[in-house]
Amino acid sequence: MAEWIFWEVVFSRGVGVTHAWLDSMQPGPRNAVKPVLDDLLIQLRPKMADQLRRQVAAPISGPNSAGLFKLRFKVNRVMYRPIFFYGPATSEITFLAGATERDGELRPPNIRLIAQERKRLAERGGPVNRCVNRVKRRPPLPL
Repeated sequence: MAEWIFWEVVFSRGVGVTHAWLDSMQPGPRNAVKPVLDDLLIQLRPKMADQLRRQVAAPISGPNSAGLFKLRFKVNRVMYRPIFFYGPATSEITFLAGATERDGELRPPNIRLIAQERKRLAERGGPVNRCVNRVKRRPPLPL
């Protein structure tokens, strides 16, 4: 299977934000979300057509959201919104936080501030701030 790489901010204890977000879920939702998230990451790969990327990702609007994007997917009536930015280098994607959306509002309410702070950390670089992840290509799941 082909692979591609994305980055995520790493906490001081060595756990990436995406993994920590998934680990914070109950086993049922986590097992349902993980394959959908993996499929969306494949669709987001840097050389993917812009039109398809716009179907699965969108810029975040509102205060403290400059340069932030959210993946958009729904599993079992919950709208999941992993937060990321394109960068810091060209053709890179770095995940910053996990969120959900309800009534048009991201949850937790301070997720934009958290994501902006982590974005600043990621932009500084260094091995303690980001880690590399590989996603194996699988047959696509229905959106």
